Amino acid sequence: EQLPYEEGFFDCVIDRGSLTCNRLEELPPLRDEVRRVLKPGGRLFSLMLNDTSTLQQGATPLGLGDFTNLPGRLQHAGALHFTNAEEARGLFREFTIEDIELIQRRSEHAPSGNRLVVAWTAVTCRK
Repeated sequence: EQLPYEEGFFDCVIDRGSLTCNRLEELPPLRDEVRRVLKPGGRLFSLMLNDTSTLQQGATPLGLGDFTNLPGRLQHAGALHFTNAEEARGLFREFTIEDIELIQRRSEHAPSGNRLVVAWTAVTCRK
């Protein structure tokens, strides 16, 4: 919530899933803090779970794309937010969005009927 860096400290911030580890209502102030520590023209790369991911199957929905009690390797993750491109556009509207892409990964070696699809919304933007 309060990064120990002065305003305009970083040329680039890489968010590899930390924003997704929060509920939707918690995201705007976190985004604002990232924006604060970026230099003018600095870049943000954010990787958030996408709402098409099968990781949310069997989890407890909290509403607005937030889930808890996720099964498997995420069982102790707490509340996670699953986003999509439209929501990402709104969340990062104060940035210049360069790209939003959907990245999917599927296991071809998993036991039959258990091919996990992990989908991410990847956002690249500039302050």
